[in-house]
Amino acid sequence: MRRSAVLAALLAACGSKPAPKKPPAELAVDGPASIAGEWVVDDDMGWYHTLAIAADGAFTLSIDRGKLAPCQQAGRLSPGDKARAFSLALSKDTCHPDAASATVAVEIGSFTGESLTLVVTGTGGAERRTYQRKPRS
Repeated sequence: MRRSAVLAALLAACGSKPAPKKPPAELAVDGPASIAGEWVVDDDMGWYHTLAIAADGAFTLSIDRGKLAPCQQAGRLSPGDKARAFSLALSKDTCHPDAASATVAVEIGSFTGESLTLVVTGTGGAERRTYQRKPRS
């Protein structure tokens, strides 16, 4: 009888599905210091993006484009017209040379501390990219 009870308890424990993992909580974004750090992503074209955001708003994006020449964007983030929005004044853009001194809108689509989704809107439309915090080596 005791064996049956133990066996029944084991079967009941093994048959239940694990609870789904909750998504990470969104964090507040009060300015560039909130999202400062180094971020990375491989995009759907196999290009490797490395983004550095400093607490003062300095912004540097380097893209390794595989067989194409690498490119870089640099500028400064300043507060935008709504929460979680910034204006990025580019001082360098070798990815889009005709826009080297442009200002683009940057919105924080999501920020969890370990992932950062940016929606960058310029003359070519909106680009959405989700970066992961760069692992420390």
